[in-house]
Amino acid sequence: MPTPPTLPKGSTIRVWADTDGKLTDPPLSADQIRSRAMGSALIAVLGVHAAAAAAYGTAHRVIHHHNLAAWEAAWTRTARRWTTSP
Repeated sequence: MPTPPTLPKGSTIRVWADTDGKLTDPPLSADQIRSRAMGSALIAVLGVHAAAAAAYGTAHRVIHHHNLAAWEAAWTRTARRWTTSP
């Protein structure tokens, strides 16, 4: 592990190791944890809203298509009585 050149010989330095004993980065600070949690929460909220908007849009299209088909069928039955042919 590289150390600062001004560090006297025999000085103690703090290192972090993972479960396998390999050197790793130090744990996250409280600010880093808070920032990542807020970012994850924001992404989750936006994701839920995007999914809800997509579901609403899909349901709206399906219902609208169904209503138009029902209106067309009703008009087909009614048009014969209202329309005269020459």
